[in-house]
Order: sequence, then C-alpha cells, then structure tokens
Amino acid sequence: MKDLTWRHTTLGEVITLQRGVDLPQCRRVAGSTPVVGANGVVGHHNEAVAAGPGVLVGRSGSAGKVTWIPTDYWPLNTALWVKDFQGNDPHFIFYFLTHLRLERFAQGVSVPTLNRNLVHPCEVWVPTQLEQRTIAGVLRAVQDAREARRRELDVERERCSSLAEQLVTQGTRGEPCRPTNIGLIPERWEVRRLGDIAQVSYGLTVNQSRRQSQNLAPYLTVANVTRGHLRLAAVKEIGISNGDAERFRLLKGDVLLVEGNGNPRLLGSAAVWNDELPFALHQNHLIRARLNQSVATPTWVMALINSDVGRTQLLGTSKTSSGLHTINSRIVSNLQVPVPPLDEQREIVDVLTACDVKIAALESEASLLDELFRALLDELMTGRLSALPLLDT
Repeated sequence: MKDLTWRHTTLGEVITLQRGVDLPQCRRVAGSTPVVGANGVVGHHNEAVAAGPGVLVGRSGSAGKVTWIPTDYWPLNTALWVKDFQGNDPHFIFYFLTHLRLERFAQGVSVPTLNRNLVHPCEVWVPTQLEQRTIAGVLRAVQDAREARRRELDVERERCSSLAEQLVTQGTRGEPCRPTNIGLIPERWEVRRLGDIAQVSYGLTVNQSRRQSQNLAPYLTVANVTRGHLRLAAVKEIGISNGDAERFRLLKGDVLLVEGNGNPRLLGSAAVWNDELPFALHQNHLIRARLNQSVATPTWVMALINSDVGRTQLLGTSKTSSGLHTINSRIVSNLQVPVPPLDEQREIVDVLTACDVKIAALESEASLLDELFRALLDELMTGRLSALPLLDT
C-alpha cells in the first residue's frame, strides 16, 4: 500500500515526452552515437539530438516498448524520448514506464501509434526521489543478475554445441580418423544409411473415419517435438480405426523427426519417445525411425541428427517448395549415419546429457530471475512493497 510520501499526479507532470527526429539511412554518417527507434538501437551516427542517459518509448511499430540508453543518442521519429525528467531519477523512469504499459494508449489498426498528448494526462502515483533511487537500484540489481545468467546460458549453449560437433565427428577415444563420404571419422566407426539400421515411416493422417471414431488415443504432432526434447503438457487425441494401433503406435526408443514447418532451424528436430504416455500414436508430419538397437542407440541417433553435422546433411538434401524446407521418409532413410561402437555411443551421449542438464539448470535460474523481476516491478511500482527496507538486505 502506498504511503503518504507518494504523490498523485499526471505523467506529464513527472516527465516530458517528445517525438523523435527523422534520420534516413542515406543521411547517417559513421560515428558512435546510437540511433534509437521504437524497437531499440537501429544504427549509429556522428551527431546526437539528446543527452544521455535517456529513456525512450516506442511510438509506432513497437508502440510502448521502453528502451534505456546510457549515452548521448539520436531518437528517431518512431519513438518518444524523455526530453525532461523533471528532477526524477532516470533509471526509475525507465522501470516506471515499463510498468505503465503505455502500449494500451496506442491508436490505429494497421500500425498502432502512441500519441504523447494521450499519455501525458495519464494519472499516476510517484514516490520521493530517495525511494525512486532505491527502487531503481533494487530492480537494476535483479536485472543485472538475470542478464548475467542469460549471458552464461549463451556461453554454455555455444560450448555444448562445439563439444557435440567434436564428439559426433571425432569420438572420445582419440583414435586416428579416416576419410568417408561424410568427412573424417574415427577408424573404427562405420557409416551406415539410417534406413539400413532403422525402420523409417510416417505417422497417421486425419481423415473422416478417424474424426468420427470414438476409440481415442493420444496423438503427437510437430508441436510436441523440439530439438532433443518432447513437450507433452498438451497432447491431442485422435480417433483410430482398425489397424492404426499396430501400424502407428509409438514404442520405447522410437526417434521422432519433424518433417518441416517452414523454419529451417527446426527442420529435422529429433527427440526420443520413452513411453511417456500409454498407447500414443504420431501424425504424418512426424517421421519415425525405429532403430536396430544392437547397432545404434536412440539417444546417439537423436544427438547426431540434432548436431550441426546432422542438420547440415538434412538441409542439404531437403526439398524446397515456395522457399520452405521439408524432409521426407526417403531423405531420412538415406541419411548417412556414423556408427561408433555401442559403448562409445553411450559415452558420447552421457557427456551431451550432462551438457543438457547444466543448460536446463541455467534456464531454470534465468526463468526464476525473470519471475522475480516481474513480481518486484509490480510490487514496487504500486507501493505494495517499500524499497527502503531492502537497502539493508
């Protein structure tokens, strides 16, 4: 609850917003001054219009998006910039405007636009300058922590990607390599067509008889398969006909590949089915590889397909239609798979699994910091939580 030191006023009495200045690309001169539009920094110039630090709000395009700029800058006319902080703390104003969600004042259908004359009369409550600085300090500390965790996550993802590339091409034994049609691989490894070591097939299609059937079963779609993982929080059901269960039922160890959904980065995303749901089937836009596990383990094949090596091979042989990439069962069957000894396959997968565990932990920590920031922003900006006692914690 706000205490008596908070002041009830209008946004126009707290800050003065000004529309930015047009600066076409052809008029920009190489320099270090950030050029800032509705969505943030879009380039650089050799002159500044506004002194930093600065706070901008998207006017059109990304109406309401708030950007912090620590240096002098050039605000474009797609943004509103704070011309006068009127004695208020700039960092506080950045968080304050973020919390206000000014996009709700944007008008227009095709390109919603924010008019400063509509937001200046907005009624607000603001704390004293001391509490403003304290609120900004608390929020900045949490924001710095979550950004540091995100940077750490990016570094770990890059490290694991490089490690996966090394392991699926060089193995763990340090043995000499020999040339093959897919590049150098360790001498003891073989190269096999995936279709020679797995049954490759499509899933079922939705038709009238299945729509009308009352015999329902869980039904995986491309939305349930991501690179290395299954998303099973929401699984559809489908009616099945005679013979569907025998032909399309998923078995433990099946590798599922996404046929394609227009995004080359997701093409061929692979995950292993481990009987997470009873009696589940899969749709025709998922390609199933049922491996001979005396030759290759499902987790090895999944790791290989999801690696840059596997993705490059799939993209190189994928079909394109209207610029969209897709794969089919023939392409998957012809995929050239390096096959290490089974014990080495398991060693490689163990290392990559440890990477996945670390990445998942960092993602969880980053998500928790995101949630903490959002909660603190709401509590501090509404006065339900006072920032002043947090100085001693």
